[in-house]
Amino acid sequence: MTNKPDIPIWVLNLERDTDRRLFMEQQLTERGVDFELIKAVDKETLTQEELSLYSKQAALNCTGRELSRGEIGCALSHAKMWQRMVDEQIPEVLILEDDVRVSRGLCQVLANRHLFPQEVEFINFSTASPQSPFGDYISEIYRLSEHQTDANMTSAYWITLDGAQKLLNGAYPIRWPADALTGRTYITDLVSLGVYPRVALPSDDLESSIWKNDQHAYPKLYLVPRLRNIQHIIISVRQGLKFIARIVRYALQNKVVPYT
Repeated sequence: MTNKPDIPIWVLNLERDTDRRLFMEQQLTERGVDFELIKAVDKETLTQEELSLYSKQAALNCTGRELSRGEIGCALSHAKMWQRMVDEQIPEVLILEDDVRVSRGLCQVLANRHLFPQEVEFINFSTASPQSPFGDYISEIYRLSEHQTDANMTSAYWITLDGAQKLLNGAYPIRWPADALTGRTYITDLVSLGVYPRVALPSDDLESSIWKNDQHAYPKLYLVPRLRNIQHIIISVRQGLKFIARIVRYALQNKVVPYT
């Protein structure tokens, strides 16, 4: 395909999730993209050594709750990839979880990543956090964007070696879900941006291996995402009202309304 990304692409996958592996293999092969499967840490087979890297008390202090086994496995999986980048001095990687749909736009944006500001260390391609686009177009309709809230999701992201080191500095003991750590840039000092509109979306057809069978053991886990979704809706409505207000001012004053 044109605009084929020329960087390492790692797909995080549990060995037992064959449907997800086939899903990723099919779509990436169709796009002519080379990739490497990365074995994820399985919540069903967490070792004592792996569990020792998690702190229940630190999780309670940071999030107000314990992490589920799935969240621990996911956080460990991402941390191990960051560690590999540091150990092998890999300058940049595109990391994909095995339930994400890869668009043509993602490949185009990556092919033009020389247009990214030099200080950027992390691009979250799939976050549902409200975005504020800025600057010139990276490709077609896509622009870089600033996160208006903590950027959730680690379904698809570009990360540099410096970014991996910063995340590793705050990764242990495991106390945050993976996307809670990457999204809280005030903790890690990670320079993170998004792309608007989104170029990667989690598939609705694949059941999450992180949350499956965790609902009864961790009932509070499902309240927090819903509250965050409500917050995102409120912010989006507020942004829409501000945009309408600018149009009204333009109509009344017949002046050019600057885009902010």
